[in-house]
Amino acid sequence: MKIHRTIRSTLRATAIASTGMLVVGTALAAGLGAINAIPGVPVAIAGAAQATTVAQVVGSRVEVTYAAAPAFVGYFPAPIGTTTTLNGPGFRLHCNHASVMPVFTLTHSGAPGFDIVEIRLIGKNNVGGKLYCFDRTLPNPGTAGSLNGADITYGGGAGTWLAGPEYSDRVNISGAAAQNDTYNKLRLKFSTPFVPNNYLIFKLDIDRIN
Repeated sequence: MKIHRTIRSTLRATAIASTGMLVVGTALAAGLGAINAIPGVPVAIAGAAQATTVAQVVGSRVEVTYAAAPAFVGYFPAPIGTTTTLNGPGFRLHCNHASVMPVFTLTHSGAPGFDIVEIRLIGKNNVGGKLYCFDRTLPNPGTAGSLNGADITYGGGAGTWLAGPEYSDRVNISGAAAQNDTYNKLRLKFSTPFVPNNYLIFKLDIDRIN
């Protein structure tokens, strides 16, 4: 009987420990946090159109902040087919615009010392004249010409972080009231650093602006 009680106690302790491990594992799974939006610095445009291609992404600005290394600023290079890939210190950001909405894949290169704290995508910039904005789900239809929008969508990832999306720098057509659905900047802030062996896949709705 004593042996049986000992076995039961051991099994119970193991089960509790295992449950705790599962809870911890779930809490540390990669994913997207709550989506926020702030007006930021307003961006006035002449007009917007829903249809985009990889051409709108080429030349757009990317800013990366690291836990210890100096910040990085880069621009998506010339495309190969429907894709464009930006390589920077410690990361690779790939954009595939084969479908209606582009799919972005952020991968850590494994280089030590480049743990990423946040990454910012900026549609309107002074390089190449290729301009776009981010079109959110609501309000719908929102900004004239933007039609239906869609908030950032999580496509998969690996890491112990949540990436908190924040839209900012509200875009509106000159002379018209801002509709709060189109933005020039998207920031993804990681709850814990994005480190070697981490990756993040996400889909965005972007609109052409002029």
